[in-house]
Amino acid sequence: KCLWFTRHRKNKFMRKITGINDISSQDPIKQVWKYLRSFHDESTTINRIRRVNPFSDSKNNKNIKKQAEQISYCIYQAEEYYESAKHVTLATKPLLLYYGSIALSQAVILFANDGTSSFDSLRKNNKKWGHGLNSKFKNFPRNVKDMPLTDILSTIGAEIRRDEMGETFGQFGAFYKSIIPSAIIIPLKEVAKSITFDRKIPQNTIDLTPIEKIRNELLTCLNLSLNLPDLFNHFHDIKVRPNLCQTRPSMERHIYYEDSKVSKITDKHNFIIDAISNAEKKIFLDHLTLKESDFKTKLNIPNHLILTHTLNYMPNDKIKGYYPDLADNISGDIFIVVNPEKAFEETATLYMLQYCLGTLCRYSPDIWMRLISGSVVFREFIDSLLQIIERKFPNLILDQLTEIKHHIHL
Repeated sequence: KCLWFTRHRKNKFMRKITGINDISSQDPIKQVWKYLRSFHDESTTINRIRRVNPFSDSKNNKNIKKQAEQISYCIYQAEEYYESAKHVTLATKPLLLYYGSIALSQAVILFANDGTSSFDSLRKNNKKWGHGLNSKFKNFPRNVKDMPLTDILSTIGAEIRRDEMGETFGQFGAFYKSIIPSAIIIPLKEVAKSITFDRKIPQNTIDLTPIEKIRNELLTCLNLSLNLPDLFNHFHDIKVRPNLCQTRPSMERHIYYEDSKVSKITDKHNFIIDAISNAEKKIFLDHLTLKESDFKTKLNIPNHLILTHTLNYMPNDKIKGYYPDLADNISGDIFIVVNPEKAFEETATLYMLQYCLGTLCRYSPDIWMRLISGSVVFREFIDSLLQIIERKFPNLILDQLTEIKHHIHL
């Protein structure tokens, strides 16, 4: 049984990722799409919708069937967009990937909501929709060859779109309200009656900040990218400090019995955080204090920090407390978020980055082409970022649609 710490944001239907699918594959990208294609089977998708959504009663049979059908259409189109993106250059690649991400995000919206989110319902009600984001970027000088990467990324961004009443609307708002935090895998050593089991359990990652708190903020490509674990080494190579530090979380569980019944369970959580500066330690530990976390500092030495927390409970007890914000890269390496106040959940982060780059590429080709042809450092960064998006965004959507963490690797 996976025991989750209570997080400070509850999703609409209390959905969460509670399973793990650890898969070895010669082609992880193809494997992800293979799993996504299972949603082309209508009966399978209908059963999945019924399992997670409280509105899936007999009165909604028609809507659920329609949503399952439309989810299949979205995945068909998304796969073709992503496949097409493999055969073009950076001149148009961001736009194709963004169109693919729209289709995948719509599949999540259809999966997590009732019939009012279907395409025909939106048309029938003439509902105002659109991207749900407004792009924000500045003009760039003719010569961008020596312009720092951070300067370029900090001037490309987006704001969440609002209507006359200040409410969010459109694709991004609906998508953001439909997703749940992604998950990472924590190694667990479980001891019961002198027998030791090595297991893995999922734990949710960066919390989804309520959209009301960020709808007035400018979210730049720089701030978004600094939270991406797969760009951690890239930023280090160019001497830019990301909002992450590598960590090695572990968990030990001891199960005690009396008369063949469980009398107590003890969980011990450990975090070893590497290469963390004194300034980052202060920000991170102050945040734990603010959240009234039970994690305590076991060892604080230069460039390292070790945290621990021991919890005693009974099998049916609800676990409460704040668990540090984490993220993982494609390889499964785990990172701790140094400043959670500046963090953004990864599924939403990758979507917003695709919007920023796709709209810049589409509507301002003069700026886009000047950037990718004039700045080697920007071009190589974007090439790395788009490779991460191709590999990871469909994987994260698969996790959203199945509520299972899929770690697909070579």
